Amino acid sequence: MPLDILCVDDDMRELVSAMRTCIDFKLNGAFFTSGVEALKYLRNTNVLPRAYLIDMRLADITEENIEELDSPLQIFKYVKKHGDTTHFRFHTGNLSEHDEKVIQQTSAKYLIKGDDDYIEFFEFRGAQNSF
Repeated sequence: MPLDILCVDDDMRELVSAMRTCIDFKLNGAFFTSGVEALKYLRNTNVLPRAYLIDMRLADITEENIEELDSPLQIFKYVKKHGDTTHFRFHTGNLSEHDEKVIQQTSAKYLIKGDDDYIEFFEFRGAQNSF
């Protein structure tokens, strides 16, 4: 069964919230705390998910985690090349300089955590089964 949504967030509370929402709307999801691991998953699956909710800033900037910091952008590029970005959304707690660069490079839509649009992303698509 193909995934309805793939969610990535390094904050476990955000992932648990996304999991609960998926359960409420009977959506089949995959959840990752690491963008690097999510990208590995995407590269090794035959059928890509129908929707994506990816945290734009998965790590603080240090030399050791550059790959993790870049992973949201790499996930978008992979999906754009191999799938459909219609239901791809980045999300963030607040737009940082890093987030603005990601948006500028991708022109992807984004959601601010806690905004009404954030919940509506799940509610509308879950109720309509429109992923």
